[in-house]
Parts: sequence; C-alpha cells; structure tokens
Amino acid sequence: MGMWTWLRRLAAALFLPRRGSGGTIPPVHLWPETYKLIDSLREQGRYEEAMARTKEALRWAREKYGPEDEIVGNLRSTLAVLHQLQCDAETPLRHTLETKEKASDPEQGESAASLGLLAESHRSQGDFVEAEALLRRALTIREETLNADDPKVAGTLIHLAAVLQQQERLAEAELFFRRALAIKENALGPAHLDVATPLTNLAMIKHEQDEAAEAEALMRRALAIREEALGLAHPEVIEDRYTMVGLYLDQEKSDEAEALYLQMLETMEQALGPEHLEVAVCLNALAALYRRQDRNFEAEPLYRRALAIQEEALGPVHHDLANTLINLATLKRARGALVEAAALLRRG
Repeated sequence: MGMWTWLRRLAAALFLPRRGSGGTIPPVHLWPETYKLIDSLREQGRYEEAMARTKEALRWAREKYGPEDEIVGNLRSTLAVLHQLQCDAETPLRHTLETKEKASDPEQGESAASLGLLAESHRSQGDFVEAEALLRRALTIREETLNADDPKVAGTLIHLAAVLQQQERLAEAELFFRRALAIKENALGPAHLDVATPLTNLAMIKHEQDEAAEAEALMRRALAIREEALGLAHPEVIEDRYTMVGLYLDQEKSDEAEALYLQMLETMEQALGPEHLEVAVCLNALAALYRRQDRNFEAEPLYRRALAIQEEALGPVHHDLANTLINLATLKRARGALVEAAALLRRG
C-alpha cells in the first residue's frame, strides 16, 4: 500500500477532529483534500503542524483499527520521516538553492538537503525509484563533504532506508538503519534521544520480518530512551507504548500488554486528568484486550467509562462516539443483552 493510498483509506474511514477548534474535517466524499493535508503541510515545511495532524490521525486510527493495523504502522513511519525532515531543515532552502545555482560545478554544488526534499516529494507520490535515486545522490554528497560519523549522514541513511522499506526491500533497509544507528550511537552516545529513531525503525523492520523477539528488544530500548528523555506522559512515549503493546500481542504476551496498558492509563490520568479524551482511547484499547480474552465483565465498565468521557467532552451525538458505542453494543450482544445492544447500535 502506497504512503498516500493509506491516507486516502484513513480519510474515507475517519472524521479527524481539529483540537482546539471545535470543528471537524469532513469525510473524504465531502472534502477530497483531507488525505492531502499532511502532505501539504510537509511540502510547505510546516513540520510541527504536519506532525501534530499525523499524531491526531494516529490516535484515531489506533482506536478504530487497533495498534497492529497497517495504517497505524504507516502513520508512525510518517511521524519518523517528519521528525527527521524537521531536524534536517536547519539551512533555509533558499540558501541551499542559491548555493547550487552559484556553484561552478553543478554536481558539487547540489545540496543534499534540497535533494532530500525533492526525494520526499517523489516518495509522497509513490515514485520510490526516483526517491531512492535522489537519496543515493544525497548520501554521496553527505559522505564526501562530512565526516563518516556525522549525524546528518545518519539522517540521509534513515530516509533512504525508509524508501527501501516501502518497497519491501527489508534486508537492504535494515543495513542502512543499522548503519544510521551506529553513527548516532558513536556521535551522540547510546542513550541520546536521537538514537531512539533508528531503533524504532529497526524494530518495525524486525516486526515485518516476523522476528518478534528482536523487534520487542529494539522497541524496548527505544522506549526506555524516550521515557528517560521526555517523560512518561509525552505523546511520543505514549505512541511507543502502544507500539510495544502491539509487539506483546504479536507474541501472545497478554499479561505484559495488560500491565503496560494499566501503566499508561495511570500515567494519563495523572498527567492529563481522568476525563481527558486520551484516557478514553486507552480505556477502549484495554477493554478490547479484555474482550480478546473473553473477560467481558471487566471490559464493560471500561467501555462505559470511555463513553462517559467522550459524551462529556464531545456531546452525546458526536460521531466520534460511534466506535465506543459499537464496541459496547458488540459486548452486550455477546452477553445476551440484545435489546440494549440494539439501542447502542442505533446510537452508533
């Protein structure tokens, strides 16, 4: 699935609330530009806004599809790309282009940063062959003009590896991710925050290669770094913890998944307040785990609490309640409460 094909799927399935505005982005059949929004912000260099919108989409996709869905994985990859683009955007593009135009040797004057941006544009359109070629040129420039262990070399390696990963060339992608990891560890230290990105990338590669134990070990290390640097309530740490739960569930480690969900719930309640919408997301996820284990008696109060939080925050008829209503209706039907299940479905 292409990077922006899944965004179309996401837009068709979800209403994405604008935090702080009280409005919503209509579904794709009413506003076909929805899936282009994140890409548009990226193209304008508005990386902070693009990351905020991607995180928003990730939260709702995770709730609707679960932590293991392809959309969720792709959104996490997009967050990693946007973060790296933001890091690489230290030199204004205008300056790099002027430098290129003034260079007596056009090949030597090419900017690795501008090549990277052009490559990202091709990648976003699904043109992975051209994106790869541009990134390889950018990598050559980086290697010729910088020390081999410069973090900017690692940044280009990560971009290139991500393009290879999207082409399902996992073995090649892994080599570049590992090289980027080694550079960042040597240049910044093994516990530096920037080391967490290639660790996460490698964890996802190992997940795709069905090497769950190694994926878990890599993700555990990335999570520990981010927890130490950012704190337990930081959005990136929360996302990493959801990823960790997915890896636990891949290995049928339900006890570990439950323990982590409970830790997340406690952290969110303390940091955000017990009535925050993020708490409702976590409650829904934990309830889904209990349903998976046929622990319906424990799942029901979690769904009801999540629903109460959403109703208080959004109102009783808001469309974002639909997922919780459907989950609760399914549970009630499984427990034989058909009348109540039907009433809940009518609301959903």
